[in-house]
Amino acid sequence: MEKLSLVGILSASFAHQIGNILNSLSASNMTLRRSLKQEKLEKSLIGEIVKDNEEAIKYASEIIGNIGNIGKENVKIETYRLYDLVNSALALSKGYYLEKISIENSVNPEHRIKIKKNSFLQIILILVTNSVHALIDHQNGKIVIKSKYDDKKKNLDLIFSDNGPGVPEKFKKKIFDRYFTTKNEEQGTGLGLYILKNEATYSNASVLYQNNNGATFILSFGDQEK
Repeated sequence: MEKLSLVGILSASFAHQIGNILNSLSASNMTLRRSLKQEKLEKSLIGEIVKDNEEAIKYASEIIGNIGNIGKENVKIETYRLYDLVNSALALSKGYYLEKISIENSVNPEHRIKIKKNSFLQIILILVTNSVHALIDHQNGKIVIKSKYDDKKKNLDLIFSDNGPGVPEKFKKKIFDRYFTTKNEEQGTGLGLYILKNEATYSNASVLYQNNNGATFILSFGDQEK
């Protein structure tokens, strides 16, 4: 039963990842259609969207390939420059937030992280998706991503913040529960933050939520070198 439960959770995780990518591709397509209709389609915009969509398709292919790795321990943990990894995740989700909100990558370029790349990409995609939903009616929606290293604990913190409404105090303890959501059925399944928490644990990280003039998630990755 435990194994079946794990497969169910992983299947939901894969479906969630693919769903996020499809949302991003769909949003990119809408941007192209709108630009065509307004006759404001520039070559630079086409090139940017094509490049981002190619990255999204590549990521989707990797996700499908990873289905065969369920239960295996051979998925590589590698060291990446955190700034670059965040940029890769933002490129994958760009179609989803394009023209809606601004995102600032203020991660320290010197910080590096040991992690399974797809786990990290999924964590950022989930956070971006959540923020986009929260900022949908916000005129000046903004996301800021920062990093901080603790020399004593050898922990690397990733701080992801938006200027949205945040989570009502009465729901703060429930946001990582499976199937819990404050969104309507079209926007969410209640699996995003549940999957994020599992991916964080899988990556030797803890996750903390705070209301701080919006929503702030702090992911603390242990056993990291500066």
